[in-house]
Amino acid sequence: MFRIVTLVAAIGLTFTVSTTASAAPSYLHDGGQISDALASGEINDTEAIWLSYLMHFEPEALPLEYIESEVDGWRCSTGLVLALQEEMENFSPERQARIREKVFPLDHAAALEADDPPRSSLATTTCVGQQGDNKLDGEYFSVQWNDGVVSESKAEDFLEVLEYSYEREIDELGWQRPDKMNQYLMLAYIQSGGGSGAYTTIFTSGSCSGMPYIVAYASGFSSGNWYRSMAAHELNHASQFSYDYAFEFWWWEATATYIEEDIYPADNWWSAYIGGYSDNPWLAMNVSSQSNYTEFNHMYGMAVLGFYIDKYVGGHDLVIDMWEWAENRSGYYSYGPDDALDSLGYDWDTLYDDFVTRNTVMQYDDQAYFPDVDVEDTVRSVPDSGSSSSSTEPEYYGQNYIEFDLDPDSDQTTLEVTFDGQSGGNWTVQLVGTSLYTVEEVVPFSINEASGTAQITNIDMYNRVWLVVSPRTGSSGFSYSWSADLLETVEPQDTGSAGGGGGGLGGGKGIAGDCGCAAVGFAPASVAFLTLPLFGLLASRRRRV
Repeated sequence: MFRIVTLVAAIGLTFTVSTTASAAPSYLHDGGQISDALASGEINDTEAIWLSYLMHFEPEALPLEYIESEVDGWRCSTGLVLALQEEMENFSPERQARIREKVFPLDHAAALEADDPPRSSLATTTCVGQQGDNKLDGEYFSVQWNDGVVSESKAEDFLEVLEYSYEREIDELGWQRPDKMNQYLMLAYIQSGGGSGAYTTIFTSGSCSGMPYIVAYASGFSSGNWYRSMAAHELNHASQFSYDYAFEFWWWEATATYIEEDIYPADNWWSAYIGGYSDNPWLAMNVSSQSNYTEFNHMYGMAVLGFYIDKYVGGHDLVIDMWEWAENRSGYYSYGPDDALDSLGYDWDTLYDDFVTRNTVMQYDDQAYFPDVDVEDTVRSVPDSGSSSSSTEPEYYGQNYIEFDLDPDSDQTTLEVTFDGQSGGNWTVQLVGTSLYTVEEVVPFSINEASGTAQITNIDMYNRVWLVVSPRTGSSGFSYSWSADLLETVEPQDTGSAGGGGGGLGGGKGIAGDCGCAAVGFAPASVAFLTLPLFGLLASRRRRV
């Protein structure tokens, strides 16, 4: 039995990143006021979902008190559609009718009966026939729309990018073909209104049952080429349905966002999504919400983990392997990528520690398009001390980044930091020395009962030093404190042995040295200076110098 699951690529992020695309579409957002009203008891869950529906699909009807601003970008409403389906019986008949008109315009009862021929027998129709006044059929998709909704040229563009996305994702990269595409064309329906949104869901009746389809809203075609990335994103959701529902929902969105770069690398529309993570790295890795604006954006921002796995662990093939692993798991939104990687023979804890150090300078390809990670505190002189903020205490696999921007005397170039965390946090704590674009040195703390001390030497060699703090357990934030001072650096005597590396109480390691990842298939990055092309120097936030 299939359930309608829709994956919301709705990203409400303002961004000024330089891309090859023209101006992005825009939509209204509430700035978290819906979730605040829900938390305070002013509204219940059903009303919160209804207000979220209005914000996404009938923005002109959203009450003024829930409108904060207009945001540039596009959004995928797959997760919201799932929530609407599950809540449907609690809405009034009038509201149910409005939702069905806007969100479910297709006639599911028109499903055709057919056998299941191989793909070599090319499909010639969708499983619901023609639903719009107009249609354009390709090898894999049928783009349909009613008169006056969108121009034929825009529909042709949409069909072209869907067909190209299929060839790249399914034929070349190796993602599973969405269910029943050996039998039918996939319907991509352009609906009037709806803001700059789109979603992917599945049919639930007749011979269509289990087959995905895409709904894109016409206003999103009004400017720019954002719909190219949208097509790649939504097609990836269509493929994800074929792997079943074991993965936690946030990883559906993070994966579909990450894949946009593989399909349209020159567009970089994914860049704005990363801010959902980098602006709020303290949030739990697996946080997921349709009504909390910050948590909603964080799901998409966690695409950064996909980029990490691709670049430093096992490439795009490993991302697919993880989804294939999930296909064989029982459960519903029950597993995270950490479960998959551990089961596939990788050491998740080792990879995670490296992942959070790379994020100090966002050491990925197209580096300038990754927004800087939020800095919890900046230290410009020592001795100094600090503590966590109650509003940004790191949650389960969330992080705080404390930046040390010091100008040490010639002799005092060893930074010593003492950490004291709340018990039960299962803390991972690291000192990280970076150049402008590269992680150069990592010194892990040896934590004993939530406390520890570490040193990083010769800090005058680095552009910045970072204290990276993260708990690996719990469902709420964990508090901590730290203190720091500079010590005189004592150079180790030459014993004639090979090796070395920036020692310290935590047992430091150079990033090109033994990071402990080789045993799990990890390939450390080169420390070579990264030359950035001129067009990449504009990012959503100005990079530090």
